[in-house]
Amino acid sequence: MNTSGNNQTGGSRRAALTEGSIPRNLWNLAGPMVIGIVAVMVFNLVDTLYVARLGTLELAAISFTFPVVNMIGGLVMGLGVGVTAVLSQAIGGGEQERVRKLTRDALILSVSLVIGTSVIGILTIDPLFKAIGVPPDIMPLVREYMIPWYIGMPFLVIPMVGNSAIRATGDTRTPAMIMVVSAVLNIILDPLLIFGPWVFPEWGLAGAAIATVISRSITLLLSLYVLIYREKMIDTHLPKMREMVGNWASVMSIGLPASLTQILIPISYAVLTRIMAGFGATAVAAFGAGGRLLMFAMIVPMALGTAMTPFSGQNWGAGRGERVLEGVRTSTRFVVLYGSAIYLVLALLARPVASLFTPDIEVVEVMSLMIRINMIEIIFTGIVMIAGQTFNGLKRPLNATLLIAIRFGVFVIPMAWLGSHFFGLNGFFAGSAIGSVLTGIIAWIWIRRLDPSKAPRPQQAPIAASA
Repeated sequence: MNTSGNNQTGGSRRAALTEGSIPRNLWNLAGPMVIGIVAVMVFNLVDTLYVARLGTLELAAISFTFPVVNMIGGLVMGLGVGVTAVLSQAIGGGEQERVRKLTRDALILSVSLVIGTSVIGILTIDPLFKAIGVPPDIMPLVREYMIPWYIGMPFLVIPMVGNSAIRATGDTRTPAMIMVVSAVLNIILDPLLIFGPWVFPEWGLAGAAIATVISRSITLLLSLYVLIYREKMIDTHLPKMREMVGNWASVMSIGLPASLTQILIPISYAVLTRIMAGFGATAVAAFGAGGRLLMFAMIVPMALGTAMTPFSGQNWGAGRGERVLEGVRTSTRFVVLYGSAIYLVLALLARPVASLFTPDIEVVEVMSLMIRINMIEIIFTGIVMIAGQTFNGLKRPLNATLLIAIRFGVFVIPMAWLGSHFFGLNGFFAGSAIGSVLTGIIAWIWIRRLDPSKAPRPQQAPIAASA
């Protein structure tokens, strides 16, 4: 149905996930995400390489900013999960007018949160980073980077939330394209604003932050254009306060637990790194390099898991719970096959793969050990991701948070510590791997208990995909 003003809902991908081939739907969702994730990873690598050319102090400064930047990024990703879950169910349930109001109110919420975070962040740079352990000679460089980064936060956050809204429609190609555009622009602007060739200003470390802000401002415009003009997903009328607060509550009921899930992961890896530090700098270096390799190998399961949020949301909202369960089975089968193949290749080529990261023989030895033991996690961590993102799509985010808490708090960290205490490095890696395997089994059993008959029956027909 149409309402007055700009209330016509456009777009060609509405509720498309409730019909057609499930494997094709999932591939169409996950495939573009892989491209987008790779683009972001390449940008982060290039950004670090450019900063490293400024000097050791600058590289150390930007390294100190990673925990804070990642923490805020985790909060935003959690908010984005809430937006995707709520919108996808509304789309699946045919609630056309609510979709537009939810999108508008979610963007207002993100703006409100980001302004408050920016102000608090700028005012607390010194005490926060002193607590992290930044030495006095590096603190000016941290301020040089973080002040423009905080000021530009709206350009960083709003496109992420906007892309989450676009994904809720089942369109992951557009967000992936926006991520690629952002990464390419950032890679082009980095050397220009950091080193100042030709007529460009030489801003040093601040230039890296400003390049990120400028590139993301372009993606802000792109995402708003798609939401307003192509998808027509934003209600342009002034919101009613009571209705807006209710929509905020709907988003945050999923976004807050999802944010907690995102934050738990880096905190847990920090604890594991602290345990590994007992074996010396060589072991920590190998663990860090192995973690980056694992993250790269997890791109496909990560994308497939993320795809399950809009897929499960639309189908659950449309009352098609059986498609959600079949989507879980299809995704899990693929992750098992993919993870097994990647693990076998990496295990057979552990030493030459490790040698690509470092020429240090001792680091290669430890990293090879980690590859042979820990890369089995690709399979079971992938299953946890699929189950967790499916729970998010069903508006059960606490289940996803509980899975991560069980994985690290009950299994991985305690078992890695016990294993390291009794069996050294072998025990650490084995304990971590066994913990991930057990969590994957629990996640599979838990998500398999999903009752398709509990899916709500929509009051309206789903918003059909237009020709």
